[in-house]
Amino acid sequence: MERTWIARIVGVHPEFIETETDDLIAIPSSQPAFLVTTNPGSAAITNPGEVALLLCRGQREQRVVFQVGRAIVYAFNNAWGSTVLVEDLLTLLIRQQVGGPVPTLRPQSRI
Repeated sequence: MERTWIARIVGVHPEFIETETDDLIAIPSSQPAFLVTTNPGSAAITNPGEVALLLCRGQREQRVVFQVGRAIVYAFNNAWGSTVLVEDLLTLLIRQQVGGPVPTLRPQSRI
């Protein structure tokens, strides 16, 4: 059985663009945001402290793309500069990796 990828946006209202073969997500060029894609078939990190350490490392190195367990995180438009978005991202990643319902962070932060 094929596994599907799941994506969430933290920070903006994305625009969806349908093509003949794909659905594209457009992020406004002036707004910081994180895009988190998830492969449910990959191994998760079960230690919240390890998730936080990986996120701190990504922020310190200003990474544009990095992996945290089953998630791939993409940073757009200096998203690392927004403390609120980084905190929302940490909450999302911990809940997603450790288990339990993934929270609705803010009205603007979910697809």
